[in-house]
Amino acid sequence: MQRTGCQCILNSFKAYTETKHGKHVTPKEKVTVEVEINAPLADVWATWTAPAEIMKWKYPNDKWCCPSAEVDLKVGGVYSSRMEAKDGSMGFDFKGAFTVVEPESHLSCRLDDGREVTVDFTTCGKGATKIVEVFEPEECKPVGAQRAGWQWLLNSLKAHAEKAQDSNKVTVEAEINAPLAAVWAAWTTPADIMAWNHANDEWCCPSAEVDLKVGGVYSSRMEAKDGSMGFDFKGVITAVKPESCLSFKLDDGRIVAIDFTDCGNGATKVVEVLDAEKENPVEMQRTGCQCILNSFKAYTETKHGKHVTPKEKVTVEVEINAPLADVWATWTAPAEIMKWKYPNDKWCCPSAEVDL
Repeated sequence: MQRTGCQCILNSFKAYTETKHGKHVTPKEKVTVEVEINAPLADVWATWTAPAEIMKWKYPNDKWCCPSAEVDLKVGGVYSSRMEAKDGSMGFDFKGAFTVVEPESHLSCRLDDGREVTVDFTTCGKGATKIVEVFEPEECKPVGAQRAGWQWLLNSLKAHAEKAQDSNKVTVEAEINAPLAAVWAAWTTPADIMAWNHANDEWCCPSAEVDLKVGGVYSSRMEAKDGSMGFDFKGVITAVKPESCLSFKLDDGRIVAIDFTDCGNGATKVVEVLDAEKENPVEMQRTGCQCILNSFKAYTETKHGKHVTPKEKVTVEVEINAPLADVWATWTAPAEIMKWKYPNDKWCCPSAEVDL
């Protein structure tokens, strides 16, 4: 907050000094603001152009709101929104007409005061989108303050769009102690899929099919071993980069993307992101997907001789705010051991013996 206040004062100093020396930006010049949003282009476009969405983000902070918005997405169509202080102390309208409309690419608008605004939308890869807005600043107002205001609105759009993505996505990941080539093969080979594609031992995967090409099928069936229920997981592959990434679109329209990364030392990281379905809570879906990914990890590591065995070591540690001599005595004295060596109040340690 202090940094923001000081920056605003410095922006005012800049505007004053530039104006005094005839170097202030004029309305004929342009001001540019931009932001990169971790959301697909189609979703960002919709967030920028749908009135119901605009009302959720087009204000700079929690002291403001956007009570109304109107968009007629065609050349000559209206674009307007109203921003108001929640305490009713002030408010203003932002209104104009579209001069260019190129869906999911470019918008141009002429405001009622004659100023021009352009907005460009660009895909950045990995599901991200960049927005660049260029506008003519108002006369007699510090350009720095105008730039900051427009940037705040873009930041608000980013926060809203990314929050919507988080609420609709399920992300799980695991680091697997097996080489990248082996992990990729275990994920894409039907015989392997049938061995690991289940959340626990009460389920099984009786069938799987993979045609590893764009347009090819990726499907598997999961069933309860007692025959009480089962479901199909089926889609069409939309992207394949061997030993790197795999994406497919499910029959219900949801998107699944898996990234494979070589971590070095014979380990591989797998990150799976999928659109959540609407019938079950997102957290429950995340738990189920993580269980299946854990099953994949155990299967792949065991197959390649890298799964943790009793001969290997497990390390735990803690830092204790007590002198070394006291900690040593607590660890080695039977009377002390009996006071702490149990996990919770449902357990106890009735005896201990130490011959040091």
